[in-house]
Amino acid sequence: MVQIGKGIVLENLSIRCGKFLKRLNIENCKFLTDHNMGIVTNHCQNLERLIIKHCDKLSNTTLFYLSKHCPYLKHINISSCHHIDDQGIKMISTSCSYLESWDISWCMHITENGIRILAESCPKLTTFKAEGCAYMTNNAAMHLGKNCPKLLFLDLNRCSSITDDGLIALTQYCPLLETLIIANCTSLTDNTLIALGKYCHQLKKLDATLCSQFSDAGFLAMAQGCHLLQRIDLEDCTTVTDETMRHLADNCPNIENLTLSRCEQITDDGVRYIASSVSAQENLRVLELDNCPSITDISINHLLACQNLQRLDIFDCQQITRNAVKRIQMRYPDLKIHAYFAPRTPTPTLHQTTSCSFCCSTSCSACVPPCCTIT
Repeated sequence: MVQIGKGIVLENLSIRCGKFLKRLNIENCKFLTDHNMGIVTNHCQNLERLIIKHCDKLSNTTLFYLSKHCPYLKHINISSCHHIDDQGIKMISTSCSYLESWDISWCMHITENGIRILAESCPKLTTFKAEGCAYMTNNAAMHLGKNCPKLLFLDLNRCSSITDDGLIALTQYCPLLETLIIANCTSLTDNTLIALGKYCHQLKKLDATLCSQFSDAGFLAMAQGCHLLQRIDLEDCTTVTDETMRHLADNCPNIENLTLSRCEQITDDGVRYIASSVSAQENLRVLELDNCPSITDISINHLLACQNLQRLDIFDCQQITRNAVKRIQMRYPDLKIHAYFAPRTPTPTLHQTTSCSFCCSTSCSACVPPCCTIT
């Protein structure tokens, strides 16, 4: 893999490497032009993987060169290339029949029609990333599902146009899906989770950050069908309660990473459901509980059973004490704990002498820095 900057350097390198160059990462190379890429593609016709993310000067012309010279291309990342549109997508998709992975994140000029052309031309597609694409609509999702049944990885983060209709249509055609990122898709409801449980039994990773309409009922339906889940991010899913933790503990024995940050209805009972599961005691590696105000020292006691826990985040869990943190740290010295403790209130004294660097009045042995990060 090569990652470089200026155009002339890349041209010389491509001439030397020729057909031996198969992977090229030129992310953030702002000086590269379509002319530079024309020379690269002409000499490196066996390219299989190309990353041109944030190459601001590249346009459809670069994709034309790729379509003309690089028929073996399998993976392409054009994220944040704002000069590329549907025309460029059509040129490369219809010429490079081996394409398996596309990243069009933040390409604001690729429309629903461009995504349709991509889907229809790339039946081998296994990875598709479209973060921040305003034109990733329900119809686009339907075309993607119908034409790309081998899809394994789908990133729809911040695709605000997507609703349940699009996700349901897609999941029906993509039973092999393993990773789904639907963070910040705020229009989605439990109907999406029900569809995942019904059709996507291979699902291993779900990022549902800020999907605030998801509820316990939806997660029950999903958990009953998605037994292979390993990582689930529910940050800011504010309607989720301890019942979801019970559903996950009962149905998803392989969970390794669980994010519950700002799930304010999660209590010690929810942590107990997870920690009392024999599988979680073996498999749980990362637990994020930041800003869960109902969590107390009791949760820390439950987590003493999770012998393979590697990271615990408890920032702003104000009912957890230092003593509880010390207790689990002593049991598992290698556990990384990220915690925050408010500074102690200084004890009033009649004899004020010197100033304290942490308060505005007196020297105070009880006054400590406000942030405590234990590693």
